[in-house]
Amino acid sequence: MARNKGSNRDVRPDRPPSFTDKTLSNSITKVYVGPDRELYLIYTDLLRYWSNYLDGEFDVSNSETLDLPTVSPAVFRVFLDWMRSDGDQLPKWSVHEPRQTYGEPIKVGENEVIKDRVNYYHSQPESEALECYMFAIDFEIRQFQNDLFDSILEMNPDGNLVPSYSIILKVWQASTPAPLLRKYLVDVFARNWTYGIDAGCREELILRKQVPADFWLSVLLLRDEHGEIDDYPPWDEDLCQYHNHTDEEQRSCYWQNINGGSGYCTDYTDDDDDDSMLDEYESDFIDDTGVYADEVPGRELSRMEEDDTGPVKMEAELDHEHNGSDIGETSGSLTI
Repeated sequence: MARNKGSNRDVRPDRPPSFTDKTLSNSITKVYVGPDRELYLIYTDLLRYWSNYLDGEFDVSNSETLDLPTVSPAVFRVFLDWMRSDGDQLPKWSVHEPRQTYGEPIKVGENEVIKDRVNYYHSQPESEALECYMFAIDFEIRQFQNDLFDSILEMNPDGNLVPSYSIILKVWQASTPAPLLRKYLVDVFARNWTYGIDAGCREELILRKQVPADFWLSVLLLRDEHGEIDDYPPWDEDLCQYHNHTDEEQRSCYWQNINGGSGYCTDYTDDDDDDSMLDEYESDFIDDTGVYADEVPGRELSRMEEDDTGPVKMEAELDHEHNGSDIGETSGSLTI
């Protein structure tokens, strides 16, 4: 899709258009979503306000109809609810739980695969939020993107768990670049990942073999740079480093203005003399044999420049299969 963005696209009113202040017109856009063309009737001015991409597109093309055949209706409905609430409403997604391990460590074959990889991905708590996040990037809906990141962060409330490799693969193999989310995933793995964390989970051991080399290199380089663990997780020190902000938006971001202007920070304080949890974590971080380059999953550093083209093709095929199966199962229309 071509981008038709003028130089003033990043400058927008502080509030969405409304009938009360006469900034919302009666213009309606018919939006057809998914392969079954589920119909939604939406105020054009609202679409233009929230989406820089659509604002530019409607300058040069017809705004009466909009076809989104590759967008999941479920994702689009999350966006509509969020937009209708002026950015205050997102689903209550599940919180990330520690991985379940079963008995003794297991080994998987070199050619072993997950029978239903698509459903395994969609069983992860981050999957729907991630699909919405990619939609927000594609259509340049910055506030939606930032709110979705906050939701993904809240799925790991203690910041001490790593997501499934199916999430890593989805982000690294997506046609939509997501550098800010990539940064967060590298940060959370650099802080929390150990080689034995997947020992009893067959699906994760299978997927781990497919994770691109550049992801592991980024994790190793970050660990090498920081040595022992920092007192603060990077998202506690500066959450907005993962947000897509203009300078003005960052200054007014909620996370920059809480705690008396000190920004987002959680449970760490100078008065806390109990360092047992941090000491225990640092011991894991330093002693675990999987931390270092010779234990990178499935390859040595000398082989890490080899490109994993196979899994990329597999991911594309799976996406096509998923899009052709359960997207757009319902039909109807909605006006917003």
